[in-house]
Amino acid sequence: MENNIDWTKYEQASEEEKVKLLKAWAEQGDVKAQFILGVIYSDEDNDCRNVEEAIHWFRRAAEQGHWKAQTNLGICLLYEQKECTLEECEEALRWLGLSAENGDSKAQLVLGVEYHKGEMVPIDYDKSAHWLKLAAEHGISVAQNALGYMFKNGEGVPVDYNQALSLFHKAAEKGNKTAQYNIGLMYEEGKGVEKNYELARGWYQKAAENGDKDAQSALERLEQSSHKTADCG
Repeated sequence: MENNIDWTKYEQASEEEKVKLLKAWAEQGDVKAQFILGVIYSDEDNDCRNVEEAIHWFRRAAEQGHWKAQTNLGICLLYEQKECTLEECEEALRWLGLSAENGDSKAQLVLGVEYHKGEMVPIDYDKSAHWLKLAAEHGISVAQNALGYMFKNGEGVPVDYNQALSLFHKAAEKGNKTAQYNIGLMYEEGKGVEKNYELARGWYQKAAENGDKDAQSALERLEQSSHKTADCG
C-alpha cells in the first residue's frame, strides 16, 4: 500500500493539503499516514489539536503493529484525556506493554513510572524495576534516576548504594536536576560515600541552578546548619 503513496506530493503540499492527503491515505489503510495524523492531532502546539482524532488514528496504526503508534496511543489514553476510564487504562497498558516488549524505551519508561507511582495501576516495584532497567539501558536519564532511587531504597531491587550513585551520576551527566539533587543527598546522608557537606552543597547548587526546588531547600538547610555549628563553636 505504502508504495502507491506519493510522498513527494505530500512534502510539496501546503499544511492544509497535507492533512487532506493524509486522511485520504489513512482511510485507505496506510499505516504511516495514520501515525502521522495521530502525531498532528496530538500536538499541543497545533491549532487543529484533537485528542479524540489522535487516539483514533494511533489506534488504527497500532492495530497494524506500528510500535510508535502503540506507545503514543497508550500515552494519549493515560494522560491526554480529561479522564482515563478503567477500560481505557487497561487498553493503554496493553499497548504500552506490546511496544515495551519490542524495545521502545518511551513505553518502558512510562510503564516503569506507572508501576512505581501506583496511580493508574496497583504499585508493583518488581515490574517497575524491570521496565526502568530496560529504559535506563537506552540512556533515558529519567529512568536512570528513578532506578537509582529504587536501589537506594530497596524497592523491587536489593539496597545498593553504589549502584544507586552510579545511576544518579549517569542521569546527572545528562543534566537531570533530580539526579543532581539525589547525589547531593547521598553525600549529605553519607550513604554509599563518606559524608561530605561540601560535595553535597556543590551538587545541590547544580540542581538548584537547573530549577530543582528540593535542592534549593537543601542549600538553605545546610546554610542554617553551618551557622548553628559556628554559633556553638
